[in-house]
Amino acid sequence: MEHKANKKNVENNRGGEKVRIAIIDSGIDGTHPDLVGKVKKGLNTIGTGGEQEDSLGHGTAVAGIITANDNEIGLVGITQNVELYPVKILDSKGKGSIKNFC
Repeated sequence: MEHKANKKNVENNRGGEKVRIAIIDSGIDGTHPDLVGKVKKGLNTIGTGGEQEDSLGHGTAVAGIITANDNEIGLVGITQNVELYPVKILDSKGKGSIKNFC
């Protein structure tokens, strides 16, 4: 079922200047089909290896809500013209420390 309000909003948010968004969460899977080409080099504050790999999935889900590609797969994000910068502060269990955030 197509949600027309969402489609209209997405169409209105395709142009203009690129928006840069830092997602402070569990990382982002930059190979996800809905995010290909949008994920830039990130930061891993928990030291578990890998710059931004998402071992929990939450950060990738948040990124998808913001900007999932309009590629006939799943849903479409709120806006399309985005660069995502993952800041990994949560581990695979969703745990982190305030020292990782600061």
